[in-house]
Amino acid sequence: MEWLERAGQLGAKDYFDIATIHSYAAPSGYSAAIKQRRDMLARYGMGDKPLWINELGATAYDFSPEYSQKYSCSELKQAKVLTANYALSLSEDPRMKAFWFCTYDPRDSAHESGWAWDAGIGVLYLGFLPKLSYAALAGVSYELDRPE
Repeated sequence: MEWLERAGQLGAKDYFDIATIHSYAAPSGYSAAIKQRRDMLARYGMGDKPLWINELGATAYDFSPEYSQKYSCSELKQAKVLTANYALSLSEDPRMKAFWFCTYDPRDSAHESGWAWDAGIGVLYLGFLPKLSYAALAGVSYELDRPE
């Protein structure tokens, strides 16, 4: 937010085509984060710029009850958050693009040394085993993008 505010103050509206947002919020906070960015863009005459979510995510690692408890996460919760936020992105603006961070778990979540909050943020476990969110996102994408 600070960077976008400063860019607006410096007159950046003629020097970029797309505004981006990173949000790891639950769906209830996700819409508020988008509105906050939209309001800021409008204040600086940039309200017509497309807004892309170039990082969204939620963590999950069901193979470790300790990790799941520590970060209050599960594959089901991840699938719900990612699909809801993806749909919310597109409902805000059909031109919007959304990119989740990241497709592949960045480290092994099962070990204490790998227990960073984002260790299980991928939609694929290490070894490429799909999480529930992988199938859920594929299903939502199919329903939204399929030709009539």
